[in-house]
Amino acid sequence: MKFAVLSDIHSNIEALEAVLEDLDKKNVKAIISLGDVVGYGANPVECLEISEKFKLNILGNHDEGLFNPDTMDYFNQNAQKSVLWTLERLKKEKKDYLSAIKAFQRKKITKFMLFSHGDFKSNHQYLTHYYQTEDTFNYLRAHGVKICFIGHTHRQGYFVEKEKGFFTNEEINLKLYKNKVLIVNPGSVGQPRDENTQSAYLIVNDDSLTFHRVKYDIKLTASKILAEKGLPDINALRLVNGN
Repeated sequence: MKFAVLSDIHSNIEALEAVLEDLDKKNVKAIISLGDVVGYGANPVECLEISEKFKLNILGNHDEGLFNPDTMDYFNQNAQKSVLWTLERLKKEKKDYLSAIKAFQRKKITKFMLFSHGDFKSNHQYLTHYYQTEDTFNYLRAHGVKICFIGHTHRQGYFVEKEKGFFTNEEINLKLYKNKVLIVNPGSVGQPRDENTQSAYLIVNDDSLTFHRVKYDIKLTASKILAEKGLPDINALRLVNGN
């Protein structure tokens, strides 16, 4: 068993291509996306084209915002503007990208793993602090899940059942946690928010999980965002600041 887990690509083609190049060097072929392929960035079409080749695509809140107006109330103003710009951009394409996005799964349980975007029941729920994880840990334990992979917060790291804190070790030795349940976030490919501007992702092996960071051309990505009148300038600034 060896595969990569990505999340929150957010229409950042430069970051995604850098991650894919790194995965190719590591001979990792299977990729699972935890959602938000689109939003914030200037290249939604290119990122969606690549995502079609992934082994699994989970539906993120920005993905869902493109076809479910009811979810827009959860977004701040900048996120709303980004979703609307993305929707207009996709409408210009001959290909029906919205149908592909609607086919993304809300969550997926396979063997002892669960893949979702926010938590086990909502792609809008943030699991940023340990006190927010109780319901998810209870659900995982009740369903025999040992590892839950989530995105949404754009912060790389993990929670351990009954151990307060958010841990950021570069590697998780699964043998040390055989009696524990883990909630693991690979971080964001396209808009990291953990004070590190490099793209983030995760590799899953039989006995370990390893976190990775990759440099990409931030200036190019930011310049393309700034060139689009419909995208908020802060989308570019966050890439430069890493928060």
